[in-house]
Amino acid sequence: MGLVSTILMALLAVSPGEFRSESPAEAVQNAAEYVTGETGMLPDLGTRTFVGLPEPAPGITFIARPMMGPNSSDNLVIEVVAMRGRNIVASRPFVFPREQLRQVVVAKRSIARGSRIQAGDVRLVERKRSAGPERHFTDLTAIVGQVTRTPIIAGRAISLRQVRRVYSVKRGDKVKVRVSTGSLQISMSGKAVENGATGDDIKILNPISGRVIVARVVGPGLMEVGP
Repeated sequence: MGLVSTILMALLAVSPGEFRSESPAEAVQNAAEYVTGETGMLPDLGTRTFVGLPEPAPGITFIARPMMGPNSSDNLVIEVVAMRGRNIVASRPFVFPREQLRQVVVAKRSIARGSRIQAGDVRLVERKRSAGPERHFTDLTAIVGQVTRTPIIAGRAISLRQVRRVYSVKRGDKVKVRVSTGSLQISMSGKAVENGATGDDIKILNPISGRVIVARVVGPGLMEVGP
């Protein structure tokens, strides 16, 4: 057993996501935070949770590390190893339900206001599912390319209100407006009164008549009014 323990310890020492503590609860909390990105997501851990492991005592170290397996999408599985010196005293996997977790997009680093979000700026982590409608991004493809409305702090979940689509037309831009009526199509020049991304309906000023109309942004500097 001594040789096996030594080999296992060598493997554990270089394993990513490995957490050591004199308390199994603390080791598991740290491992859960590593997986989910959220602190204290398993608040009800106690001695009775870790049946089959020795109670914390001087000389005993607990090592916790996440395990990947066929049920990893439904449960958070964490292996806990109790060590006394270089010897394994006990080892057991523990399963924690993940039904209340969901993936959200967080910033890898702090992002300044007005920055265009790149793929390398964000990642997915698991967080507790909150009651009510989802107010944070849950898909990386939905946020990449958008522009920040406010500064974003590293590690924080990014809310839908913190970003916007890239403006194809900005307030004050001179634009071309295509007006379609049946088979007839005419063009006119105008001035954007509002900012707008492709697909948005915004107000456009006709500088000749002074009238303000609503047109849809179809591309940079191009608007369309139609049935």
